[in-house]
Amino acid sequence: MTLGVVSISTALYSLKPIRLNSGLVESQTSYLSRLAENHSISVGMLLGKVVAPFLEKEYLNKGSRFYDHAIELNAFGNQAAAFAKALSILTGIDSIPKLTLISLKDTLSPWNVLAETKRWCPLCLEEWKRSNSIVYEPLLWSFKSVNICANHNVFLNPICPNCAKTVPYLTRTSRIGFCSNCRCWLGSNEYKAVLNLDPAQLLWEQYKIKSIGNLIINKELIGEHSFYNICLLLKALIQRSGGVSAFSRKLSIPKSTISSWINGGHKPSLDVLLKICFAFEIDIAELFKADQYTDFLYAKCVINRSIDKSNIDNKAARKIDWALIEQKLNAIIEDQELGAPSVREVARLVGCNERLLYNHFPERCSQIADNYKQLIQSIKSRRLEEDRNTIITATIALYNNGVYPTERNVERLISPLTLRRKNNYSAWKDALRMIITR
Repeated sequence: MTLGVVSISTALYSLKPIRLNSGLVESQTSYLSRLAENHSISVGMLLGKVVAPFLEKEYLNKGSRFYDHAIELNAFGNQAAAFAKALSILTGIDSIPKLTLISLKDTLSPWNVLAETKRWCPLCLEEWKRSNSIVYEPLLWSFKSVNICANHNVFLNPICPNCAKTVPYLTRTSRIGFCSNCRCWLGSNEYKAVLNLDPAQLLWEQYKIKSIGNLIINKELIGEHSFYNICLLLKALIQRSGGVSAFSRKLSIPKSTISSWINGGHKPSLDVLLKICFAFEIDIAELFKADQYTDFLYAKCVINRSIDKSNIDNKAARKIDWALIEQKLNAIIEDQELGAPSVREVARLVGCNERLLYNHFPERCSQIADNYKQLIQSIKSRRLEEDRNTIITATIALYNNGVYPTERNVERLISPLTLRRKNNYSAWKDALRMIITR
């Protein structure tokens, strides 16, 4: 007897998440955007007509409060869990929870883990697009501690190059790889955000990427261990370092904070755990593996790497070499290859707070800001001209092929451009006038 294959129908396509069980696994907000695009509907339509009724949360159709806090869909809370469960049922894909940090809910402190708005690597987006690979947003890019792209060794970009605005994780019209404010493509093969970091800073940034990547890979296993075991391990590390006072001095962490940890009163933030692991030259995933505690404690008896507070974003007061900062500033302004970076980008390159930079070098910062503004305006003007030419060409091509160039017909041909923008609509009207006056 031959057994037939039973197919189970689902409300939504069974879209497979990208890079499961890897450090570059897709985020849940990315999956939602791709799911909407694969159904040829907007994110707002998907949430409002399918997910909201399923979850019995009609508030998703009202206002923008949900979208303002969409980063919660990638995090630890009930919102992330509810959406992951709903999407799993609606798509038949049971691995959706792996696109979030739900499994770390009882292990990590949720404070200050994820960035408030999107950051991305323009080079990665462009590579995926040119190679016809699926464009997506890794969960790794959501982590606040991750500042650079491991593949291209450039800073993640937090600002749209066209409108100079931050990009929310999710809006009603979100599309992967596009700015939800101005609809511009965020990928580029000309992106240059050079890592002007000293070796110690670069080592720290690379360590964070590797460790958080391993944390993502192992999070399902890690989540099985209670935070009580981590408290025991931290207590052992403190003892091996010579006590609370010695541990406090070496890592610049207040003794009261350390006492709260080992007594189970509070959980250390992810950033602090990374600093501890960096000092002991271990991967953060090791910190949570209870079955390796015994061997680990004897292998890592002392702090192996001293920590320079300035290299790990510690906010303690430090002496700033303003002469060196000025020298770096002049080099950046004169470096034509860097183009015209923003003051925020320059502050990051020279390793200084943006406000302090403005206070000490107001004229140079104003010059940098003006150059950046001109660059953005130039890019915007060029894009508008390119869009205009595309629309005119498409309109005339449709007419020449015997198809009347209505708004809908033109938009189908120029997607993802739309005629709803004033400049694009004007270009379409000009093209129609050209056809009429022939």
